[in-house]
Amino acid sequence: MEHSSVSASTFNTGKSDLEDFISDGGILMMSGQIAVPQNVDISNVRLKKKSGQSISDRNATVVAEDKFLSLQLGDWFLFSQAYYAEDRSAQDFTPIMNFNEDNNVAVVRWSYGSGKAFFFSDLDVDFFSGDFTDEVIKAAKKYGNFRCRPVNISNLPEYDNLVKTERLLAYNSKPTRMVLYIWQ
Repeated sequence: MEHSSVSASTFNTGKSDLEDFISDGGILMMSGQIAVPQNVDISNVRLKKKSGQSISDRNATVVAEDKFLSLQLGDWFLFSQAYYAEDRSAQDFTPIMNFNEDNNVAVVRWSYGSGKAFFFSDLDVDFFSGDFTDEVIKAAKKYGNFRCRPVNISNLPEYDNLVKTERLLAYNSKPTRMVLYIWQ
């Protein structure tokens, strides 16, 4: 979920579904403003927005390595927006990157039930030794063990409740169509 900025009512309506998804073993990666209110809680973590937004407010440094994010201790970043996370009794709350100015958590991972959640302050980042969005994409693929391949559904045995959804998105700065089929 990249900077979804959903309304408070939409967030509150869908929050339990997101938490159930994570708890059941899902992996949720979020960035930016998740909901229009500046302070929202999800899976025992509060997500907030910093006021001010000067450059010093948006500088952050890697404070812990992650087995899937290829970031080195001491790497530093300049986020376009400064959103941060606060621990509200989350399991394995592990800050990966903190803002330099006040030590608020800019990037974090935590466990919730059988799953994992990640929060990134923003994906629009000046990363001074690479492309941050590419690092997040690689980490998502590794964490989710995702494989993209064409599927010919005409060869499947009988199925019930076929659902197809399509979405246009940007991938490597190019418009891409993502198609997902789910069946029972």
